[in-house]
Amino acid sequence: MREYELSILFHPDLELNLSPAIERVEKTIADLGGAITSKTEEGRKKLAYQIAKNDSAIFYYYDVQLDPSSVAKLDRALVLMSEVIRHLVVASDPKVIEARAARESEKKEAKDSKEEA
Repeated sequence: MREYELSILFHPDLELNLSPAIERVEKTIADLGGAITSKTEEGRKKLAYQIAKNDSAIFYYYDVQLDPSSVAKLDRALVLMSEVIRHLVVASDPKVIEARAARESEKKEAKDSKEEA
């Protein structure tokens, strides 16, 4: 399994009831044998240009572990979802993955040292 970064722009009209769309995306990833390692919600933002006649979108970012053969299936599933107005799946840079793991271990060590004190 490889690490991928998934960026999704959801339709802005879903702001009040976004959870079904998020669950659908996460279920699709799980059905393809993937695992979500982290999820970041950036909220509603204004777009630089209109996409599907929308001036804004709700931004979500996922770090996903997925089999390389399943990436095309995920891409196709996201294209077919009416809630998603744009998405992008890219392979994570190994240097970024190592740096992220180092930061997390430093945070854990700092937390452990605070608990001991």
